Amino acid sequence: MAAFVPGNTARAHPWREGVHWAKDEHADLFAFTLDKTSGHFSPTTRYRDYAISRDLIHWESQSTTRADGKTGLRYQSHAALGTSVMIFARHRTDDRAFWFDVFDWLSKYADHEPDWADGCLAVLSGRDASLKVWTYDREFRTTWRRPNGTAIPVALPVR
Repeated sequence: MAAFVPGNTARAHPWREGVHWAKDEHADLFAFTLDKTSGHFSPTTRYRDYAISRDLIHWESQSTTRADGKTGLRYQSHAALGTSVMIFARHRTDDRAFWFDVFDWLSKYADHEPDWADGCLAVLSGRDASLKVWTYDREFRTTWRRPNGTAIPVALPVR
């Protein structure tokens, strides 16, 4: 979401509201927290957002958004209007630190062109020493390290 903050420096979005219309990018940004038991969610902001499958999310719009209103119609007709919907999810409210760690890791190894999955795996491996990575990516064995500099354990030998 930092890429959508106005100005010429990327910074973390405050993540207060769950929606943002990025007019210049023609994109609606939907941010939601799956586990609303921890954190400060009032009964009016405990929307029923959840994963249905790997590729399908149930997202409940804010209570002030009407289906027949300008914003509701944009959500429903985004493809025909040529706009995008981008979904940003987190498990709990304390997940923000995880993404900062992923950004830090990605910037450290930028010249090797890692992707988001690589960054997430490296950071998760650093948070739980018992985790091993299953991958075909040789760089997990030879180049990339956990955020603390230790080797990332690989579940199977990389050929």
